[in-house]
Amino acid sequence: MSFGTDFVTRAHALWRVRMAHWQQRFGFFAKLILISALAGAIVVPQLRLMPEELTVAVQYMGASLLTLLGDLSGKDMMMKVSMDGQSWTVSASAFASEPLVAATFNKAIKLVIGGALAGLGTGFLVSHFIKRTMSEQGKDTLADRVIGGTRLADEADVAAQTTLLSGRDTLRIGPVPIPQRMETRHFAFLGTTGSGKTTVLRQMLDGIEARGEAALVYDTSGEFIAHYYNPARGDIILNPFDARCTYWSPFDEISHPADADRIARQLVAETGSEDDDVWLETSRILVANMMRSLWAEKNCSLEALLEALQVKSKEQLKEWLGHTSSARTFADDADRATGSVLFMLAKAANLIQFLKLKEDEGDPFAFRTFIVNLDKCKGAKPWIFVPRKEDYFEASKPLMACWLECAASAVLGLSPSPDRRIWFVLDELADLPRVENLARLLPEGRKFGAAIVLTFQALGQMRNRYGANIAEAMLACCNTKLFLQTVDQETRKWASETIGQCEIEMRVATDTLAINNQGPRTTMATQRQFRAAVLESELRLSPYKGYLLLPDGLPVTKISLTADHITQRGEARQPAYIPGDPADTLWSKVSEIAKGSQVDEGEAESESGRGSQQGPV
Repeated sequence: MSFGTDFVTRAHALWRVRMAHWQQRFGFFAKLILISALAGAIVVPQLRLMPEELTVAVQYMGASLLTLLGDLSGKDMMMKVSMDGQSWTVSASAFASEPLVAATFNKAIKLVIGGALAGLGTGFLVSHFIKRTMSEQGKDTLADRVIGGTRLADEADVAAQTTLLSGRDTLRIGPVPIPQRMETRHFAFLGTTGSGKTTVLRQMLDGIEARGEAALVYDTSGEFIAHYYNPARGDIILNPFDARCTYWSPFDEISHPADADRIARQLVAETGSEDDDVWLETSRILVANMMRSLWAEKNCSLEALLEALQVKSKEQLKEWLGHTSSARTFADDADRATGSVLFMLAKAANLIQFLKLKEDEGDPFAFRTFIVNLDKCKGAKPWIFVPRKEDYFEASKPLMACWLECAASAVLGLSPSPDRRIWFVLDELADLPRVENLARLLPEGRKFGAAIVLTFQALGQMRNRYGANIAEAMLACCNTKLFLQTVDQETRKWASETIGQCEIEMRVATDTLAINNQGPRTTMATQRQFRAAVLESELRLSPYKGYLLLPDGLPVTKISLTADHITQRGEARQPAYIPGDPADTLWSKVSEIAKGSQVDEGEAESESGRGSQQGPV
């Protein structure tokens, strides 16, 4: 019972505090309005009437009063009238009934009423202005003041600051120009499906194309190929299921025997977050030794590699690779281990069987030569597109990761150059198997001119693919980050922590209730504390809204993305996908390779048998 009574007492006290504040404000504004009305009633007649008219109006009021008193007493009251410096004594009723005098008085009354109404309106306007000013000052007074740490600013202010740091043909993220010195410090765009990642990627691709710079584009939907693929520029498509795919062989990426290890790691790929399976690593070593042996034998054909992976028996491999580090794999006492390792080769065989066969015309494509020759290109530099076809994604994604691995390795092999630009636009990077060299390219690629743009939907995707530590290191290398709409709390919390904290000075208003004879009052206090510059809950954004984090001490800004550049570019210029003919792939040669291997094996056994029948002489 006392608990409920206590609530009622507090509520009543708070009500009295609010009523006291309301009475103070109401009393102030009421007095202001009344004073304004009174001032208007006094000032307007004085401005609009002649002095003589004012005198007549005042005397008419006196005559009217005396006439009323005379009617009550039954006498005709007399009054003194002054006009033009002369005075007369006349009957009050006679003076009040004079038409000219009455007309002058009516004119004065109208001016008094009009002046009062004008003053009343002016009073209301002044009251509204004062109220708004007091409200704004109150908000400013109670607003938190940022003392240090991460600063937030309007997108127009940040755009003005970056414009001063930018040159011609500057890329933009939304309305904000990005200084060229920040381009090789990489970009990361984070947001869920439909948040605006593709919109901002296309804005950047428009700028890259206008500047004629080289780019490698991982295309998840074919949209980038449809709008940016330009055969006349020398663009390359790497998709074994697209008819426009160029011929590529892993042997063309080998300039040193050690290169085979890097390629084998992708040909026998692990889809998990860590490659800790001993059979997986042993299989990769075996594939690398196969490629090294074929490369040394000058037998660098896809058919020979597929035969080694898919057809050669344990005995043939033992004899062929007995001089390599895989010799122990085929030991007589390791049959179970050998079977496990050979079983893993199916991954590599399944992957390369869809590669395009070599054509009679045209030079083969290799990343290491393509990247090196970019510096020699005059005019617009060609692009490489690695498109994803959802129907065949599971079959091709290790190959796509292998291509990215080769491209990253080729860039790291260049000579340093501060003027070179090679863009890596990697949409939904976490969908691909881990690209080891990308973790090296991010921190080291700046001196080689690499500029990387990667997107992903959630932090957990990157951690699952690369591990927590490597994922954090990779994202830390992306100095420019755009945080778009995200749906999971973990990602929003990480984004808030990445944006940083600020030290703020808080002003807190405290209401003191009435005590004894003391009236209620409001006091203010100041506190200092650290808090997130952008709260986790503030990252629950609507689509095409995001927080842009720039390096070099620039403030964080909330930006809005538009699709104006997409509309301006117009319709697609190329087909997103053209189905390829399976007959043009290595898959069409599988049967021939298997039959040829069986014939060779049979001949070898026959020769061995004839030799044993002859016996010693």
